[in-house]
Amino acid sequence: MCRILFFLFFLLLLCCPPFLQAQAVVLYNVNRTDQDLPDSNPGDGQCQVAGGGCTLRAVIMELNAQVVFGTPQYYALLPLGADILIDPPSLPVILRNLGIQVNAPNAFMPPPVALAQRPRLRAGYANMSLLSVGANASLALRDVELAQSRQAVTAPDSSVIAQRVTFRDNLGIEAVAVDAFELVLQDSLVLDNINENESIYAWCQVIRAQSLQMQRSRVAGSDYIGNQTNRFALCAGSDALIEDSEITGNSHHAILTDDMVLRRSTVSHHPTGAAVIGSARNLRLENVTLSGNAVGLAGTLREDFETIEIVGSTFYGNDIDVDLEKHIDFTGGTLHAFGSALSNCSFPAGLIRATNHYNLGALTGGCLSGETNRIGDVESAFAPLALNEGPLPTHAPLPGSLALDNGPPSPAAGCLEHDARSFPRPVDGDGNGLARCDIGAIEAGGERVFGHGFED
Repeated sequence: MCRILFFLFFLLLLCCPPFLQAQAVVLYNVNRTDQDLPDSNPGDGQCQVAGGGCTLRAVIMELNAQVVFGTPQYYALLPLGADILIDPPSLPVILRNLGIQVNAPNAFMPPPVALAQRPRLRAGYANMSLLSVGANASLALRDVELAQSRQAVTAPDSSVIAQRVTFRDNLGIEAVAVDAFELVLQDSLVLDNINENESIYAWCQVIRAQSLQMQRSRVAGSDYIGNQTNRFALCAGSDALIEDSEITGNSHHAILTDDMVLRRSTVSHHPTGAAVIGSARNLRLENVTLSGNAVGLAGTLREDFETIEIVGSTFYGNDIDVDLEKHIDFTGGTLHAFGSALSNCSFPAGLIRATNHYNLGALTGGCLSGETNRIGDVESAFAPLALNEGPLPTHAPLPGSLALDNGPPSPAAGCLEHDARSFPRPVDGDGNGLARCDIGAIEAGGERVFGHGFED
């Protein structure tokens, strides 16, 4: 009897579309983009709307309605160049693991798509969000654009991967591009988004993630409409990693973080805000350029980090480079600086500058303490911000400047293997026959070993 029941149950699983057992991948081709229509019969295993075809709304309705065993991965494949308008009501909350990407011969590894050909999702009502993800689901976005919504992606308890994605012209009250628990942002653009929240509390303008990994991406041109000062283009929790990326030209502050590694990146042109603001955790900078930040607001690196490590980085044209005196109850901290250009620092009495060697800065700036440092004006040692054969704008050492060959003499002393452009370090920059690291994010001379550029 038991064998008969098991056999019948097995046949049921095979014959009925709503039951998807051990099915790793389910593909849906979105081929109706003229109207935002619902699925005709959610849960029947088919994506089909009235009059034929499949819409993105119908895909989400169908996968949400299916009874599944295991964790199948669903994909919604969008046509090249499609302009998909999502009309009210909002799309259903995504309850399964869903990938949304351009339709390509190989859906698992689609080739990069030109910006003009990326399918675009946009909200038909200004106060409507686009994609919402449930707590037990995940969202993967590739080669698409999300625009003109109140919030492009809402996933505060979920994971989001965005590869070659453009978030543009979204307007809302907080984190208008992405609000996620875990966010991986790669080769993506976050451009010209607007925040209009008038709360007195600190708010994230375009991106918020408790866990953030960001590579080869650009966050630029975000604006805040209001009178508050505590606004941030990007908010990250603990163990954040930002590499080969640019954060530039946003109103107010650039980054709020608890614990972060910032590597081979440029944070620039925040004239009314700091580059990085943090709480009592750790911050490490490698081959980083911080330029033109915090005019009128003290602190390019601001507030009470317990430990700051600055290696091979350039601080240029900022109001104050390092300012750790913002909180009354913060009494100490440690600064480690190697081979970096720093002009003006402000520390509480308890801060320890334990390892501070092979840097460049003014003697009166308060940044330097080691005997191996070079005393001089940072701004006169470097050229203005430019690409310098790299993917990101940087400040190159001027001929004859104190930055040339005055950095750490060896890897053990803090000489990194490559500079901000992935050019090799060290190179003989002063022509004396001895190769030694330059001070700052750029090593004069040399050739690129590998590239890490992002789309512009």
